[in-house]
Amino acid sequence: MERIEYKGIQIIRYSGIKGAAEPTLVCFHGLFEGADYFEPLSKALKRNTISFSLPGHFLVDQSEGSNIIGLDQFLLSVGSFLLEQLSESFIILGHSLGGVIGSLLPTSCLRERALHFINVEGNLVASDCVLSRAISEQRVEEFTKKLQDREQGVLNASPRRFSAPGIHQLCREIVVRVDSGQVLAAYRAYSIPTTYVVGSKSANPLGLKTLGSTNAKVRHIDNAGHDLIQTHRTVIEQLLRG
Repeated sequence: MERIEYKGIQIIRYSGIKGAAEPTLVCFHGLFEGADYFEPLSKALKRNTISFSLPGHFLVDQSEGSNIIGLDQFLLSVGSFLLEQLSESFIILGHSLGGVIGSLLPTSCLRERALHFINVEGNLVASDCVLSRAISEQRVEEFTKKLQDREQGVLNASPRRFSAPGIHQLCREIVVRVDSGQVLAAYRAYSIPTTYVVGSKSANPLGLKTLGSTNAKVRHIDNAGHDLIQTHRTVIEQLLRG
């Protein structure tokens, strides 16, 4: 595992089997997860993986308010990294909010080398954008207090991995993109094969109704919830292997 700092963003690179021909995984996690969320999947597949930390989410303990980067700059830095630092073909895998991020990637970094986009329960329309909207509608001071309580209760003594101002800003920007229709339009415009994955235990995203005329396939996973990348890893492996 290699930790990388690149143009204001944090990245984890996992190495697979040397000389293997499988495309690299390019991964984006969801809210309150981290770039290491995909480590079990990467180890199971034994393939090269690039996993990006979303704004407000850290690889290591950092001071509150540090490394806050806007969504536009984050997307530009990701696109730059894929163009400048990754020469091989790749598959994009986004979970929850990471599925939204994957939908918004600059098209310039996808040409010729991006083979498939797997969107695992990423929000496409306003009615599905529940958690990000709830965070964005709070005052940043209120959300900061709630996040501190969450870290104390859930993360216990683990190093602090989140910035309340960073996550609050990210959610506000995501809600604007979803409400304006930009996320759905970008996802519908994908020129490479896309698969939208949803678990049977999750609320059926209303955004699925908009995908009938696109290249997107929809895969329903039985007895799976929102965290299906972890609980139903073999299904994801099958999708990635085609």
